[in-house]
Amino acid sequence: DDSEEREQIVSAARSAAAEPREIEAHLLLDPATRCIIGTARLRFDPGAGACSFTLDDCVTLVSVGDAAGVTPMFRRDHRVFLAGRGLRQVIVCFSGRLPDWDVQEKQLGGRPASSSASDRFLVLQTDCLAFMPGSSLRFTRSRVEVHMPERFQCLGTGIRRELPAEPGARTVVFTDVFCRGFMLACGEFRRLGRLEGELPVNFYGSPQLDPDCLRKALETGQAAGFFLRRFGRLDVPELNVLLCRAGFHGGVSSAGCII
Repeated sequence: DDSEEREQIVSAARSAAAEPREIEAHLLLDPATRCIIGTARLRFDPGAGACSFTLDDCVTLVSVGDAAGVTPMFRRDHRVFLAGRGLRQVIVCFSGRLPDWDVQEKQLGGRPASSSASDRFLVLQTDCLAFMPGSSLRFTRSRVEVHMPERFQCLGTGIRRELPAEPGARTVVFTDVFCRGFMLACGEFRRLGRLEGELPVNFYGSPQLDPDCLRKALETGQAAGFFLRRFGRLDVPELNVLLCRAGFHGGVSSAGCII
């Protein structure tokens, strides 16, 4: 029962365990209540030994299995270790309610700070809240499909497309991205404008955004052409920018989206 020895063993297992190289997730998300239900298909490198993935403690594992059936596993420090060798892929089913203290709530630009909860939006980032099974150390290729009530919009990492959905619902998919970590921004905002060019830029925000603020943002968006000429093409066909009033200096960015 030597706690120091156990910590050394866990640390060695964490660094040695292979993380997924591909993630395909389907999420049912309600930003108003922060409830999430989902499934994820995780693919690992051929010949990988011990395998693992990250998932926050607030999210309950319903099942983990591969083609042979249920996969034995254990959890430690927001990480799930899978028993057995030679795993190629597993299906993970999960559900939970994301905690208030670990979900960033930001104020949409153009409205007073005392406005209602519908004027706020959520920022979910896997590097500070593992809201879905994934990787914390390696770059992975992801496809994430998000289902939510129709009144909400959703931006995130990768190439964004809206898919047909049932009445009263919205389905958005983010594909073709190879990066470390994943981000979603969900709320009752809408697209306010679009700047055409070498890299088209979409601007999202509150419907009551100050027009002068949007004008300045459109002017800033013209810098996208300069960066393309200076550094080369990006791996996304367009860039989404969400304008907000936030309680921190700077912003948040990922492949395809800037807040």
